[in-house]
Amino acid sequence: MRIFFDVVKRTLEEIKECLGLAKDADTNRAKATYMSLVYMNILFLPVYLIPLLYTFFIVIGAVFYGPLLLAGLLFNIPFVLFVLWIKVKVYPVMKQNLY
Repeated sequence: MRIFFDVVKRTLEEIKECLGLAKDADTNRAKATYMSLVYMNILFLPVYLIPLLYTFFIVIGAVFYGPLLLAGLLFNIPFVLFVLWIKVKVYPVMKQNLY
């Protein structure tokens, strides 16, 4: 459970770090690179949090409304895991290639 919230915490730290690097950058290209990382992290939050919160809602709702709601998890859980994989595995490689 903690890994889901650590990703949000790490994303917020990345936003602050990239904003600081953008302010200290010498060239416009470097500023644009860091700001693109900031925008990517900002856009990552709703793409990650909305399905994650919806998954929790489905699991809790299934207790009250029955197992039919769990059918929604067939799409939602793989999507959340895919987005998590992108953030944990792909994003660091992309960030490293930009430097």
